Amino acid sequence: LRGCTVKRGFIYLIPERRAVPVPIDGRLRNKTQAALAAMRRILDTEQMPAPADSLRKCVACEFRRFCNDVL
Repeated sequence: LRGCTVKRGFIYLIPERRAVPVPIDGRLRNKTQAALAAMRRILDTEQMPAPADSLRKCVACEFRRFCNDVL
């Protein structure tokens, strides 16, 4: 909802089946807004993002099957 102040979020740790609270400060809010803007650009332009700088990041990625840059 727009106009609401969000003071914390949660990261769910799947293997441990628990949520960890994360305080949301100005820096994290700005990084989140930048990430969302980048996602909107990807959707609007229908272009895939650049490949990861390290293939190790691809090991746990749920989209690795759809990426032409990873075997």
